[in-house]
Amino acid sequence: MAVWRPNAQVTLDFRESAGQANLAGLAASNAEGATLQKSPYTGSIRVALGAAPGPGNSFSIIAHGGNVGHRPPQILCSLPGAAAGPTAVEAAEIDASCAPLSPLYRVLNAWQGGFKAAVAIGHWQPGAQVVVSYGTFKPQLLNAWSATGSSAEDGSLAFTLGASADPEYNGLTFTVRGNADAASAPALRCTASAVAAATVQVPAAACGLGASYSLLPEGETPPEAAAAKGGPWRVRVRVHRWEPLARLDLTFSPAMSLSGADGARLLGGAPGDASSVHSLELGPHPDSLHGISVLARAPPAAAPPQLIRLTCRPPPRAGGPEDGAKVVAGAPEPPEGLVVETASCNHVELRWLPSVDNGLRVTRYSVIYRREDSAPEVEYSPHGIRPGGPG
Repeated sequence: MAVWRPNAQVTLDFRESAGQANLAGLAASNAEGATLQKSPYTGSIRVALGAAPGPGNSFSIIAHGGNVGHRPPQILCSLPGAAAGPTAVEAAEIDASCAPLSPLYRVLNAWQGGFKAAVAIGHWQPGAQVVVSYGTFKPQLLNAWSATGSSAEDGSLAFTLGASADPEYNGLTFTVRGNADAASAPALRCTASAVAAATVQVPAAACGLGASYSLLPEGETPPEAAAAKGGPWRVRVRVHRWEPLARLDLTFSPAMSLSGADGARLLGGAPGDASSVHSLELGPHPDSLHGISVLARAPPAAAPPQLIRLTCRPPPRAGGPEDGAKVVAGAPEPPEGLVVETASCNHVELRWLPSVDNGLRVTRYSVIYRREDSAPEVEYSPHGIRPGGPG
């Protein structure tokens, strides 16, 4: 402590750094240089400073429970005789709809006629919505960071999360015009992102750039209704390491037609042509969610279509490997979806989905077979293999 004040209260708040899921059972059993106090809320430890500090002008505690690791807490102090009651973080009323996001609210600083606040988000979901309501108080939104914000007629502030959180506060921040005292106890409600809930992570072996994707009906149409009409569907691919001219290969079931790509250019065929496999080339810049989006349509069906496979290849590099990145040694991943199409006494037709190696499609394969009479194994290298086709 820079200044030691006997009987001053110090609260260690781990909620923002560790997240709600890691706070169960957190408590302290012993303190030196201070006296343990009743914790004001889950995820906190509170002490009252003793008459004299320990070595280094400090106090120490022994804590147990929870899973906070080495995550630093927020430290809140109050002088002797001052109220150490609810802070803006404690007083916020957080609706159960916010559980997937684990938000925490606090006022960062205030001035005459305005204030700046932050909503820390434990589980960031681009596209999710957070609504902050102040009851009868109606602030005027000035600016928002890491989210787009708007003011409603009832005085609430609605924020749609952007691609990533503000790294300083691990969430969104905003400034408003109004009295900070009237805004000390807001209510938060949330709408989780349907895109985030439907997002599928792509294995690193399939895409060295790092990617995830979702396939959802455009607008608010239920999936079954969209399938019956043949769409339209919105395909979103988020690319973690954006490299212009890199290529994405998308495999659909059934065949779909693509059009209106944002953040990428369709390769091969005309927009609207139906195919099971589509290729896109990344543009100079990603879209607002750090990826690409494209509109898709499929023949009317009883079940929604599926994006069953996504692979990528980095852009060509002059004078070096195509991916220009570190190559991981070892065998490529095995092909998937192996099916025997036809078979006779001297002919067999196989079909599989191509495997990948360091994000690149494997184009050469060896097929090993052995007769039932236990003749020696024979290795055969087929030619003319089409990706995803028979070999």
